[in-house]
Amino acid sequence: MKKLLLLLLIANLFFSVDFEQRYESKLSHEDILKINPVAVVDNYTLLDSDAATQFLLDIQDKLVRDGVMTIHPMFGTILNTRGFEYNLNIIISSEGGISEIGVALAEKLITLKTSNISINCYVTEAQSMAFYLMVRGCSKVYAIKDVILMQHRSYYGNGNYTEGSYKNDIDLARSEASSLGVDFKKWLELTRGSEDDHVFTKEEIKQYKLVQVTL
Repeated sequence: MKKLLLLLLIANLFFSVDFEQRYESKLSHEDILKINPVAVVDNYTLLDSDAATQFLLDIQDKLVRDGVMTIHPMFGTILNTRGFEYNLNIIISSEGGISEIGVALAEKLITLKTSNISINCYVTEAQSMAFYLMVRGCSKVYAIKDVILMQHRSYYGNGNYTEGSYKNDIDLARSEASSLGVDFKKWLELTRGSEDDHVFTKEEIKQYKLVQVTL
């Protein structure tokens, strides 16, 4: 019993440290007021399904208020593009998260883009699935000068690479390459070719046109 209590105490301390890790915004209150984002992808959005749902609800509420989206009781969601471009500003400042959540959010943003809605992304950090979301879901990327952009292999648990994670790598890399208009196999090798994280250099950010405007 004493050993069990000790293990529980250690586990509790471990998780307490993890959840209490400090995160400091790279944007000030004034910056965010200027951007006026509809929604934010932060370090919790891609890790928690409730946070991801809230991200989508924030966007939906804005579209409904502005008359761009209608929720019909019989026909579901209807986007009213009205022949003009509508702009949505979002902020991305995230170390990544769960593949399924990132893909699901990206698909929602892609649907909006195909309905003449421009997704303007203000990025301070986009790593892993946040990077995927940026590449697939954003119409235009505004980034701070020292933006951190990183991609790496998918894995399960504590760095476990399996046939399934490799298949996931291929699917994600193919989608990113398609959005960027680059060779898929070269992109797969660049971003998932080793176990090391690939942090994009300033030259690579320019080469692959990952950022359109530097703040």
